[in-house]
Amino acid sequence: MVRKIATEAITFQFHCKTNILHSVFTLKSRIQVRGSGMKLVFYSKTIV
Repeated sequence: MVRKIATEAITFQFHCKTNILHSVFTLKSRIQVRGSGMKLVFYSKTIV
């Protein structure tokens, strides 16, 4: 029983870290297109 709980906790932590990394990379790679000149602006949002 204890081993199963520890394994579930490790799996949950892994998924949380994976989701955070995915969010960071998604926000960093987002491109905003402005104006008729199709100027590309890269921006990132910091998650605390």
